[in-house]
Amino acid sequence: MGCNIKMIEGKFDVVFRGQTIKSMDISLVKQNLVSLFRSSPAAIEKLFSGDEVAVRKSLDYGTAMKYQS
Repeated sequence: MGCNIKMIEGKFDVVFRGQTIKSMDISLVKQNLVSLFRSSPAAIEKLFSGDEVAVRKSLDYGTAMKYQS
């Protein structure tokens, strides 16, 4: 996935840009994101708008790296 990490004052934001690995099925990616973020399919669909979206904010480094993975 196209997640990046931004650091602000020692805390990290996980940012999603709507990019996926070409070999991944987009519907499976979206389904996995619904489970990961315990969210609705409609909310996950908004992540693929083409805009940069912060999906988690003010995380410690270890937690941010888990989301990025």
